[in-house]
Amino acid sequence: SEEGEHLVAAGTSGDLHVWRVDDYLHPEPFTAPPAARAPLRAHANTIYALAFLRAKGQALLVTGGDTDIRLWRWEDVLAGSTSPLLVLQHPRSAGERGSVGDLAECNAVAADARTGRLYTAAGDGKAYAWDLEAGKAVTTFSGHADYLHCVAARPHAGQIVTGSEDGTARLWDARSGAQAAVYRPPGGGCGWCACAQVDPSEDWLVCGWGAGVVTTWSLTAGTCTAAMPTAAAPQDVRFA
Repeated sequence: SEEGEHLVAAGTSGDLHVWRVDDYLHPEPFTAPPAARAPLRAHANTIYALAFLRAKGQALLVTGGDTDIRLWRWEDVLAGSTSPLLVLQHPRSAGERGSVGDLAECNAVAADARTGRLYTAAGDGKAYAWDLEAGKAVTTFSGHADYLHCVAARPHAGQIVTGSEDGTARLWDARSGAQAAVYRPPGGGCGWCACAQVDPSEDWLVCGWGAGVVTTWSLTAGTCTAAMPTAAAPQDVRFA
């Protein structure tokens, strides 16, 4: 959690599980777990993404699922409330004879603390920027040829990074939605882009690929500086 006092987990049940970190950080030998907080039913189906966001002085928890994205006041989650502050849905694609497509799942979320914008990576191959006050998508990032696995913000540069099943990571202008760069591992054949993260200086990008490779990229030079093999497909990456 934002204040570092709680651990939050979610999964295929649609439930949120919250633990107090201090209950587990003690020098005594482990015997039995402390009494668990009752799970909170946040979605009717799988939760794929979690993120914390601060907006208007409030700490918010963002959850992304099969059919929608939900924002929760963190204090309400701790109180056991099952009423989200806001529910968002990705725009449906237009079909034949006035029909509309299925709702795209939310596979990842990222927040820009500077602007309060929320970014989501969707199963329709697009990313979306959300104005939370208006409760609507204000920018669509189109260009990938398959569904998205991840999204990361580069707030000071006004950019985001997305990774897709199509085997690319892409850099975008966060305001206009214009594509700024496409990243593919040298030599190719590395599979889908499963995860991506920008370092705090915003000079470096790290991506994990389905074939079991992690690459680092200089965002200023636009070049790949390293490719490191892993035992299996990376699911997430972080700068420590």
